[in-house]
Amino acid sequence: MSQISSQVAQIVAQAIESAQFSETYMAEQTNIARSTLQRKLAGKSPFTVDDLNDIAKTLNISVIDLLPKSWVNAAA
Repeated sequence: MSQISSQVAQIVAQAIESAQFSETYMAEQTNIARSTLQRKLAGKSPFTVDDLNDIAKTLNISVIDLLPKSWVNAAA
């Protein structure tokens, strides 16, 4: 998996932990199968844009918050 996908997985995992939501809750709210979510959080499979959008909505944050800062700054 690419470096950016790994970074996104780490950021998403940290955001979920900060919100104190369980993987089960996130899976239910985002309609991502729990096993798929676990695989994505472990960096074994990349998140899709739709995944990130659903996760951001559940966490009540912007999708931008789930992207590496260096990548967001480079695009600005």
